[in-house]
Amino acid sequence: MDTIKVKINNNIYSYEKGIITLGKIDNKLKDLSTNIDKDCNIEFLDTTNADGMRVYKRTLAFIFIKACEEVFPKCRITIEHSLSEGLYCEVGCRKEGLSELDINNLRSKMNE
Repeated sequence: MDTIKVKINNNIYSYEKGIITLGKIDNKLKDLSTNIDKDCNIEFLDTTNADGMRVYKRTLAFIFIKACEEVFPKCRITIEHSLSEGLYCEVGCRKEGLSELDINNLRSKMNE
């Protein structure tokens, strides 16, 4: 079993090669599919970090689109632009718009 040394918040830890992580590895952004196979420095990112918040919002947008496709088959979903702290989206399913039940079903699917 090969191990690597990883510096996290100025502490050094040993891990088996191939560990999966999210954050900056040697100051480069990496996603959850990144395998670590050499000694490195890791900085974990969360939503208090600008890059972490961008990744979080982008992930939520994909979850929203996927949930819409499952709840409203053959529906056109468009994410138009940022709006304050959120995103302006259009769900083109019905001329009359979405009902409260539709929104609750969508919310439930996203939570799933």
